[in-house]
Amino acid sequence: LGKAVLFPMGFHISGTPVLAVADGLARGDEKQRSITSAALAEYVDDPAEQERLLQQFRDPLRIAEYFSGLIEQTFDTVGLSIDWSKKFSTGDEAYQRLVQWQFRSLERCGILEQGRYPILYSPSDRNAVGEDDIKDGDVDKVSIVEMSYICFELLPPVDAPLPTATPGAEDC
Repeated sequence: LGKAVLFPMGFHISGTPVLAVADGLARGDEKQRSITSAALAEYVDDPAEQERLLQQFRDPLRIAEYFSGLIEQTFDTVGLSIDWSKKFSTGDEAYQRLVQWQFRSLERCGILEQGRYPILYSPSDRNAVGEDDIKDGDVDKVSIVEMSYICFELLPPVDAPLPTATPGAEDC
């Protein structure tokens, strides 16, 4: 089934929810451990296997691999005609390079525009995030803080500015 059909499957594994689970487990956060353990209990009966998985889930890639594997099993069980040889994830190096190529191409065409846009930013992950990426972001709304950025020109051989931020220019 599915070998004569191009019905590929992709898994979106990037995002801060998976990182938050892995980080919480790595830090020994008991609340995160309890939540993740309860979720695993839906799929795994053996407590020793649950514990083994909890240890592996300190790595976000292991979380993504485990649950994408469950999805594969489920889709096969219900008889979906998926050509698994075409499977990919947003964590695959080839996919990452495709996205980088797309951005570089759009930039070369002059389609991308740099400007001032308010974004949510996770200092611990050093990444822009959306509310859907933040644990409880849909119910515990985050606020946007206006920041002023100052770029310092560095001396050669460094050919890049050094951006710094302050909550307000009046603080300078």
